[in-house]
Amino acid sequence: MVLSMTAPPPAPDPDTRAAEDDVSGLLDVVRLQIVLWNRVDRRLRDELGLTLGQFETLWFAARAPEEAGARTVDLAHALRITAGGVSKLVDRVVGLGLAEREPDATDRRVTRVRLTAAGRDRTRRGVDVCAAELRETFPADRAADLAALGRLATGLLAAERQGGAA
Repeated sequence: MVLSMTAPPPAPDPDTRAAEDDVSGLLDVVRLQIVLWNRVDRRLRDELGLTLGQFETLWFAARAPEEAGARTVDLAHALRITAGGVSKLVDRVVGLGLAEREPDATDRRVTRVRLTAAGRDRTRRGVDVCAAELRETFPADRAADLAALGRLATGLLAAERQGGAA
């Protein structure tokens, strides 16, 4: 069949159109993530001397009970990286004096990460930096959309983590 240059292209069937819309939305989410990562990473580096990966490590370690510390395996799970990857990140934050690595008191196979006072302070300051970047990146009238996007992302990640369909 020869297509005329003046004839409109054939309309895709509804299933194809829905799939194309899904892919377009997915690619927009990926691009948005890249934009946000780059902006927040740059600002954290400039203001706190941390990469976004290092801040995330501190953020998740801060969520663990202070007296116990975070298990490295839990950090790897939260960050969605390998044990080797989390080990390198922990090495860096330990090297910056922001955390301490300690063996677990009851299981020698487990390593725990506990934030230092400087690490807790840098985490709090990092939250402020991230919040400021979000306010500057997104118009104030989109705050509800940003909050909804955060809740959606959290829910989808939780569903994926449970092995269910996100």
